[in-house]
Amino acid sequence: PGWRRWSYRCMVWDAVRRSVAVVVSSRATQRDLERLIPSTPPVSVAPLGVDAAFHPREPEVWGPVAARLGLRPPLVLCVSTNRPHKNLPRLLRAWASLAPARRDAWQLVFAGPVDPRWEDPLETALRLSVSASVRRLGQVAEEDLAALYAAAEICVVPSLYEGFGLPALEAMASGAAVAASKRAALPEVVGEAGLLFDPSDVGAIAVALETLMDDPAWRRRLGAAGRQRAATFTWQRTAGLVREALNQATRGDR
Repeated sequence: PGWRRWSYRCMVWDAVRRSVAVVVSSRATQRDLERLIPSTPPVSVAPLGVDAAFHPREPEVWGPVAARLGLRPPLVLCVSTNRPHKNLPRLLRAWASLAPARRDAWQLVFAGPVDPRWEDPLETALRLSVSASVRRLGQVAEEDLAALYAAAEICVVPSLYEGFGLPALEAMASGAAVAASKRAALPEVVGEAGLLFDPSDVGAIAVALETLMDDPAWRRRLGAAGRQRAATFTWQRTAGLVREALNQATRGDR
């Protein structure tokens, strides 16, 4: 509702203007903050880290979880709520545009809570006549989520906006090939270790999916590159950057 947006904007504005320093998780958020709230205090960037629970696993480890959840590999995984900025309707339209034989050989899996204010991804899939190849799990336990990432051949993050993009990082750490939006903070997270696409273009999303679905060698290369990149995103690094920002603020260095 409009009044909530207004209240939230006032709260953030007031919090930022009262602060001696601000710490955000991406350069994209830093740019947005400095653009939307003039005369901000110094803004530091401390990228998030990835938990050690997210790592590659053998099929005998993730297989029982996939079977219990009713999944049939190979999987394209999307870890997301169904809020509008997550862009799930366009992803499903891209999925529906794929050749039936290619699409039906895979399963598109959605993991994440479903907000009743917006259309359920499964309802969208039914409307597009692709529900046979789509599975919506809803919220999953943390240990199941780690197994899902390891089971996925491809992880897709189609968001129109992300302040960071933790699912992309968790997927890379787990060895999945990542296809992600080239908007906001996602390019900072994925770098050259994933395939980036225009999230407003259904055709571009479909091409990204087709490319990875049809090329197992490229999926393996992206999986290896993603693991290497994800290893640089540690919580120790995050803590060090936050500590540095706090020290600078208390010393009045900035």
